[in-house]
Amino acid sequence: MRLAIGANRSRVVRQLLTEGLVLSLAGGAAGLVLTFWALRLLWASIDPMLPLLLVVDARPDIRVLAAAFGFAMLSTLAFGLGPAWRLARTDVVTELKEGERAGAEGRARRFGFRQLLVVGQIALSLALLTAAGLFARGASRAEPGFSLDGSVLVSLDPSLAGFDEARGRELYRRVLERTRALPGVEAASLASVVPFGDFTEERRVRKVGDAASGGGQPDDTEGTTVNYGSGPSGPGDDRGGVSASFYVIGRDYFQALGIPILRGRGFTEAEELSASGPRVAIIDEPLAKRLFPGGTPLGQLVYFPGRDEPDKRPLEIVGLVRGTRHNLFDRDPVPHVFVPFGQRYRASMTLHLRKARSGAEAEAATLQGVRREIRALDERVPIFAVTTMRDFRDRSMSSWLVRASANLFAVFGGLAMFLSVVGVYGVRAYLVSRRSREIGIRMALGADARAVMWLVLREGLVLVAVGLGSGFVLAALTGLAVARLVYEVGAFDPLIFTLAPLLLALATLLACYVPARRATRVAPVVALRAE
Repeated sequence: MRLAIGANRSRVVRQLLTEGLVLSLAGGAAGLVLTFWALRLLWASIDPMLPLLLVVDARPDIRVLAAAFGFAMLSTLAFGLGPAWRLARTDVVTELKEGERAGAEGRARRFGFRQLLVVGQIALSLALLTAAGLFARGASRAEPGFSLDGSVLVSLDPSLAGFDEARGRELYRRVLERTRALPGVEAASLASVVPFGDFTEERRVRKVGDAASGGGQPDDTEGTTVNYGSGPSGPGDDRGGVSASFYVIGRDYFQALGIPILRGRGFTEAEELSASGPRVAIIDEPLAKRLFPGGTPLGQLVYFPGRDEPDKRPLEIVGLVRGTRHNLFDRDPVPHVFVPFGQRYRASMTLHLRKARSGAEAEAATLQGVRREIRALDERVPIFAVTTMRDFRDRSMSSWLVRASANLFAVFGGLAMFLSVVGVYGVRAYLVSRRSREIGIRMALGADARAVMWLVLREGLVLVAVGLGSGFVLAALTGLAVARLVYEVGAFDPLIFTLAPLLLALATLLACYVPARRATRVAPVVALRAE
């Protein structure tokens, strides 16, 4: 009608683009507000894991505002110019003919561009919901290979109070003596590294005399690797031997964590306290399989190639323990090598205790008792962490990444599902409104409400089925990617691949049902007179 009364096509296009730009700017403004809230929530989740107090200003600056405005303009051009230009080129005579265009579009464009967009929304929603479910499953299954129940941690560093090595050794001896005497404590020990933590120390391990493992001549270019963060530890084999997570521990360490000793023995009290005596080490199954395939590791000699002379001195393997994971992203147990605290003094150590009874009250009582005993020895010794093993895991960066990924994908999946529901409802409601005359004729000729509902609902079911079918492909690819990152999560987890499609199907079917229900209420006389 606008074109018929004299409006030119460029003015129609400008009007449609202006309406699209207003909608885009309104959406961008709402997005900026949501972003500000989301950043505050994100920072609140990261802040407890940081050792320093940092202040972040989440308010957007001019560059963020310019980017938001630019994306609003881009979205207007990308999604508004095509429909605006197509409508502006409408044939005036054909459009003004009563019902002709509506009937033609209703018959010829049952699966056009609108439907393809809705199918894409459904497929993307299923992929995102699947990713969220898999990450959530990975966070709930984050076990390093030993029990976390009844295990508590206390981190110390007497060097910050001015203690030298001799005084530090004596302090740790007395701390262990007092904590082992606490009621209900089954085992207490020390460790330089904590599983699932953000600190990793690795060493290259070689067999003495094995040329295949590089045991001929020590290589002075190799040594210790220290990593901070949440990436996979990634021990492996190369010409320098086997890369293994390096732990300095005290006696009863494996009892404190519940790791079984498969063969040999653990470290003795003398090896825990004294720097003299034979140099010994304990390794786990993954390292034994790489260094001694088909043979026994007990009694074998290994060393650490590096610049430090103590590293080049051989160590006798006296024990073999079950393999464990060091990082949340380790799919399988990784190689570990353990040396006694007496022969490798470290100022910064973590005290591990195993309680006879698990539970929040028992763990809290143990933590208070340990803190009290340390303060009784020397109030100047800084205590950095007093926590349970489970809380330590949950506050680590790797666990936070998995939980944040689960929350992020859940939010994106929820938004995509909302858009899918809106898209399905919008397309079906629009087509029902365009086919009111057809529905009226069908009902005038005798079609009942059930037949009309099934007519409209059937087309929506086809749309949902195509979307879910395409989404299963994306979900499968997403599952394969997530399964490579998080251990003990299958690429095709039955629970996730059942709940995610079911949830999406129910939501989209409801969006199809509402327009179908509305179509059954069309009065034939009103519909026939409407056009």
